[in-house]
Amino acid sequence: QMAVADRCGTARLAVYRDNGGHNTLFPDARASEFVDVETTTLDEALADVARVDLIKIDAEGAEPLVWSGLRQTLGRSPHVRVFMEFAPSLLRRAGQEPGAFMDRLTAAGFRLQRVHDESGALQEVTREELCAAFSVNLMLTRTVAPARVSCATSSGKTTSWQIAGPRRSPSQSRRRSS
Repeated sequence: QMAVADRCGTARLAVYRDNGGHNTLFPDARASEFVDVETTTLDEALADVARVDLIKIDAEGAEPLVWSGLRQTLGRSPHVRVFMEFAPSLLRRAGQEPGAFMDRLTAAGFRLQRVHDESGALQEVTREELCAAFSVNLMLTRTVAPARVSCATSSGKTTSWQIAGPRRSPSQSRRRSS
């Protein structure tokens, strides 16, 4: 058993026997039992993957931890699309302010759109709508591949990384300069 988080190690996972889709690192009083699990980051799990096109994150409040653990993956995946559950009550239970997390996502160069639950249509969504919602499925797309991305870790430190632009062959470089 393993959980995705912001670092490799161990954590206590709350298990909900009546609904395994609600197992979480940030339980409420309904948790029926706990198990110790190893944790990893998506950067670690995807270290051998050159580029990722699609990521789905539904981590019952641990989305900010998962996000913090995929900096390198985002850096080498300029066209990645991310589908993510955004549930303000679960984020707050995990000690995260939903608006601040939304700011981290947009500061990383992502546009947030709501995925309509029935039609799948993408809809614009405001900060106020997101923070007031019970749960929203989002699609994140890069607005522009940023030259530099910053991300706050769970310890409060800010980490930055450089995103390389597309490589040009020598013949492309000569054509461009002439």
